[in-house]
Amino acid sequence: MQIRLGVPRTLGAALLVGALSAPAQDDLSARVETGGAEWISRRDPLEVVLSRPVPEEEGRIAVLLDKSDLTDLFDRSGLILRYRPKLRPLPSGEPELVVFLVTPANEWTEIGRTKLKVRLPGGLEQATVTPKIDVTLKGQLGEGHEPESAAPPRKTFQDLTGQATLGVELGRGVWSLGYQMAVQGAQRQEEALRFPQEGTGAPQVDLSSWATKIGAGPATLEWGHVSFGESRHLINSFGSRGGRVSLALGGVARVAATALNGTSIVGWDNFLGLAEARHRVYAGTLGVEIVPSAPGTLRVEGTFMDGSLLPLANFNQGSVTDAEKSKGAGFRLLANLLGGRFRLEGGFARNRFEAPPDPLLEQGQQVVALAPTWRSAWYGNVAFDIVKGARLSETSQANVTLAVRRDRVDPQFRSVAVSVQSDLQQDAIELTAGLGPVTAQLLYGFNEDNLAEIVSILKTKTKRAQAQAALPLGGLFGGASPSWWLPQLTYGFGRTHQYAANDPPGGGFQPTHLPDQVSLNHTPGVEWQAGPARFGWKLNYSDQDNRQTGRETADFINTANIGFVALQPFTFLDLGLEYGNERAAAAETGAVDRTERYQATVALRPLPPLSLTSNGVLVDTGNEAGTSDGRTWTVDVQAAWRFEPPRKGTHGLSGQLLLRYAYQQSRTRDLVFGVETFRKTWVVNSGVSLSLF
Repeated sequence: MQIRLGVPRTLGAALLVGALSAPAQDDLSARVETGGAEWISRRDPLEVVLSRPVPEEEGRIAVLLDKSDLTDLFDRSGLILRYRPKLRPLPSGEPELVVFLVTPANEWTEIGRTKLKVRLPGGLEQATVTPKIDVTLKGQLGEGHEPESAAPPRKTFQDLTGQATLGVELGRGVWSLGYQMAVQGAQRQEEALRFPQEGTGAPQVDLSSWATKIGAGPATLEWGHVSFGESRHLINSFGSRGGRVSLALGGVARVAATALNGTSIVGWDNFLGLAEARHRVYAGTLGVEIVPSAPGTLRVEGTFMDGSLLPLANFNQGSVTDAEKSKGAGFRLLANLLGGRFRLEGGFARNRFEAPPDPLLEQGQQVVALAPTWRSAWYGNVAFDIVKGARLSETSQANVTLAVRRDRVDPQFRSVAVSVQSDLQQDAIELTAGLGPVTAQLLYGFNEDNLAEIVSILKTKTKRAQAQAALPLGGLFGGASPSWWLPQLTYGFGRTHQYAANDPPGGGFQPTHLPDQVSLNHTPGVEWQAGPARFGWKLNYSDQDNRQTGRETADFINTANIGFVALQPFTFLDLGLEYGNERAAAAETGAVDRTERYQATVALRPLPPLSLTSNGVLVDTGNEAGTSDGRTWTVDVQAAWRFEPPRKGTHGLSGQLLLRYAYQQSRTRDLVFGVETFRKTWVVNSGVSLSLF
């Protein structure tokens, strides 16, 4: 059966929109007709057209719209049932219309259904407004300490913070509008958003972010907090306040451009982000699909960037900064060939960096200016699936992938829109295999600096080899129901050799200053799963072998064992025990330090909204020489109650009440000099969080 929407006869022949999925009964069907529009308004006349007459003795036709019986609002004329929207406008959204044949015996037989697309009031096809308010009250109800020097800045307090957000999404046809804004407030001045920058002058209610996005078919304009760039060395996910525009040129290409503030900012000041011309980043990208019929097969991107920075830090990052300028261009190539078995990503960037004179930073000192320099950076990542999806059995497959990577950044390469380490080349080759439940990974990497081979600069090289494997014996030999005593075995290995490749003449380096160190790391483990119980053991063995002249005995060997048991006897109860011991030996001094750690955890959920957790830790420290020892107790108990009253429509209130008690006591002794240090603290914290949406 099909259904149709009636339109004025002047619109010409009606368009068939969709067929209803239910099978017809005795060739009974209907159709939906519109004037060619996918969306209709709430007051457009609706027509259900039957394929044949329905005799009275066969039954009657009933029409339901979103489970509401609207049959009485339809006028019957021959084969056509016309809906009267003046009496009751159609509901907005995508209501489902279902047509039934009701027999004289009151048997309802569905003869078809379809979804309508009805615009919202005002002609919009989408209109979503999502306001939200989050409020948090964190406090300290009491505290104790010993000695008096351990007193905290505040004994008790209640600090209120909050955030209000608003999101709007509007759309009709190819047009769309999105907007979001977040405002953050703090009762305590020290927690204000811009306190690190402005101190006591920071506003306690401040704008944390805002963004708007306007779409018109293939074109998009964004303003506010946006990010830009996928060029690894030129501009990569650079986020700040400013504008961005993009345009899709069919399925062939996409072009985008941006103008952003030079650093990340918050607050009502510089609302548009472009108030300071000397502190901006401009960039643009053009991406072209070489095979438009198969997007992603082969893509080329070109990027340019031109930016200048004043000596200003990001709002959330304190640092000593300098005025900088850079501009450059680069390209990126992406390929996905051979049915996805071969993947390639590579890029090249050429950039000019300049550090203009900065009197504030120079402080009147004689400074040698840096000459503007052009430098390059490039990278390439290649991955090939040697084996892909080979079937080993009905439930397991084999996959083997080989990947090769290189990343090279010239000396003095610097871009104001991305942070990269210059004068460094990194190479790696990696083999990843999955043979049914067995997984393994092998990696060999090589790094080196001083790429210009300047003899007066120390050149270091680093070689690293890594291996990881997981062997679930139950999955290999246990069949469909493996025995619990068949464990999962894991093993990790790492070897790193870092050494000096030269002895810079006139550099003042002594033989002991030239690095030459080999580090080994082994991490075997075994784990069992027996019903609600999980238990196992892990080992971490590390060996630091110093080989530089004069430091051959400055070696360290650390061994750490961890045993654990996790049990869930009931769905509302989790128990955990853990024991660990560590031995740290220094070959040069013969000193051996030991640490033992005991931990117990309990998580209880007696009621769905209530959770109780407790954690206790005991740590004993000492050495084999018997010259010092120490003990630390830590106890943490927490109760949380989550609540969410019944909502009215889509809006409602939710929140959490929190009460926490924490206790710590530590004692250390120097047994040679007879010195003992004791410290004890306890606090009771409270928390209330509310979310209104």
